[in-house]
This record gives sequence, structure tokens and C-alpha cells, in this order.
Amino acid sequence: MMPAQDLAYLTARCHANRVRLIDTAYISNYLAKAKSLDEFVNYMYATYYGEKLTQLGKEISEDALLRLFLDVFEERLQMILSGLPRPYDEFMRSYILKFDIKNLLRILSETIRGIPHAPAESYRYKFSMLNYEQLLKAGNMKELLEVLPKALFGEALELAMNLWEKYKSFYAIELSFWSTYYKKLIEKLKEIPGEDAAIIWAIIGTEIDLMNISIALGPMKYGFAVDYLDKMLIEKSYRVAVKKLKELYALEGRSVVEVVPQVYSEIIEQYLIGMDFFARTLGERLILREALRALPKNPIGFPYVFGIYKLFEFEYENLRILTEAIAKGLRHEIIQQMIIV
Repeated sequence: MMPAQDLAYLTARCHANRVRLIDTAYISNYLAKAKSLDEFVNYMYATYYGEKLTQLGKEISEDALLRLFLDVFEERLQMILSGLPRPYDEFMRSYILKFDIKNLLRILSETIRGIPHAPAESYRYKFSMLNYEQLLKAGNMKELLEVLPKALFGEALELAMNLWEKYKSFYAIELSFWSTYYKKLIEKLKEIPGEDAAIIWAIIGTEIDLMNISIALGPMKYGFAVDYLDKMLIEKSYRVAVKKLKELYALEGRSVVEVVPQVYSEIIEQYLIGMDFFARTLGERLILREALRALPKNPIGFPYVFGIYKLFEFEYENLRILTEAIAKGLRHEIIQQMIIV
């Protein structure tokens, strides 16, 4: 185990990097209101990214911005991973598999819809655990699932194939991968010392609650058979008992909201009216609040490091969302529903 003073050094670096984060009020009141990428970049010059933007030159493209934001995120993540001892580093590496899953799902979606893939470099990031060249050679869903490493995805591979054959639903495939991911993450969390694990559980547990709600709404929204959903539900939950979630199978409309704690009510309401993207944003905002609450609980330990990591992640996601949304010319009202603030 790393000596306490060394972990304290890493938390000190995280404290120093926290002051470089963009205030959420600035994101909402300025960056999200930019009418063009040029205006967005002008606002960004007032942030930590200003000097890096200057190095890019006068004409800055959408791709260049996305690359810059990813580079900064990877630098911050590298700082954390290089300073963590076991078992914290193993937990973090299991946690960041989420980025590979997102890119894998992007490739699966493109395969299903017959959309040409981008070059492998557009999916890969510095800490990727997947062979994207191999994935992009797969000609269909079955081939793609067959080349995925079982050590990473386990039961998700067979379950995803069965769900695809029965429902031809990308959403069902998505849920199967996330379910397996969180089940494995729970096992990794068990290796973290008790007090640290309890603080982190408020963040991870909220993520799991939100995933379980998505799974439990499957029969109502998409007509999935209950037996498949039972295989995907994550038994360890935070605020929502799995037994209660199973009651959603027999409920409709308004009564669904009454089954879960009030903190999730608006999220479910948005799912029920088909506003899935906004429901996910509301969920991310809830997780952001949990990360902020975790920071003061152990300011020189791993919970602080993980909480700061989440802030790094949310800043990267916000900048990516804003860059892509502004480049597409989306309305300000829509963009405000997408950002995590």
C-alpha cells in the first residue's frame, strides 16, 4: 500500500488541478450560450484552456477542439493513474472502461445501421483496452461480439447476442453491456478499504440506481420480456431496492414514479415521455452532486481523488457536448438540456 504521505501528495495535486476547472456557472451562462464555435472559443480563452488554444492558431476547427479537450482529460487521468497504489489503481482502470464501452456501442450502432466507420483513431483514447482495428473489420453484429475479450465483458456477449436476435433492439444491447460493467465494478469496489468504499458508493451507487431504472423500464417502454430484464438488473443498489424495481414491470405511467425515491422522479418522468437524452442528463447532474458531496469527506484520501476525477470527466463531457452541439447549430434551449451543471 502506498504510504499515506504519497497519497496525500496525489490529493494535493488534485487540489491544485481543481482550481483549473471551469465554473459550472460560466459553462451555463457563457459557453452554452455561444452562437458559433468562434464565439465559444473566445469565451474559452478566459479559462485554463486559453494558452493551449493560443498554440492552435487563429482558425480552430471542431476536430481540433475535441482533440484538445480529450488531451487535457487524458493528462489529468494520467496524473491520477500514475499516482495510485493497488487496489485503487485497479478500481480506476475498471471504472474508465466506460469510455471503451461508449465507443464500442458507437461502433455497434454504426454496424446495425450500415453507417461507415470512422478511422480507428477517432474511437481510441490513451487508456483504451480494446483493439479498434480488429473491431472495425467485423462485418456484422455476430462477428463484432465474437472478437470482444470475454475477460472484460463476460456474460454481456452472449446476452447481447440473444437480445439482438429476439428484439433487434440496440437499446437492449446497450443495457446488457452496462449491466455487466457495473456488476464487475461492484466486485472491484469490494477491494477498496471500507471507509473509502462507503464514500465512493454514493457516486457509484447512484449510477447503478439510474442504470437499474433504465433496465426496469424496458418491459413497459420497449416490450422486453421480464426474464431478460431479470438477468440484467444489478442486485446491489443504493437508494432503490431491486424488489421495488421489479414492481415496475406491472405498473404504468404515473404509478411508476411512486415506486422510486423522489430524487429520481423527474428522471423517470422524462423517460416516460420519450425524453431519454434529457433523463440521462438529469441523471448525470445528480451524480455530479454526489461527487461534490464526496470531496470534503476525506480531503487527503482516495475519495477526494475519485471525486476530482469525476469533475474532470464532467468537464470533458461538457466541452465535448458544447463543441458538437454548437457546431451543429443546435438551439440554446436544447444545449442547456444537454450540459451537466
